[in-house]
Amino acid sequence: MKYYEVTFAPHDTLTYTYGVEAEDQQKAKWKARDDFKFDIGYDRAKDFNIINVETIKDEEIEDD
Repeated sequence: MKYYEVTFAPHDTLTYTYGVEAEDQQKAKWKARDDFKFDIGYDRAKDFNIINVETIKDEEIEDD
């Protein structure tokens, strides 16, 4: 599993960045979008687009 950083912004001055663990970039976008909607509300989240998705760790995560 990889760790992705997904950034949302309505325009250049305001951004929200979420760190999520996911198997690929698409699933990272879905997880971060769900977290984002929960945090700021569904209606407000519609005004934001994903502007960047970046892999931060490319390591296998071991289950304890």
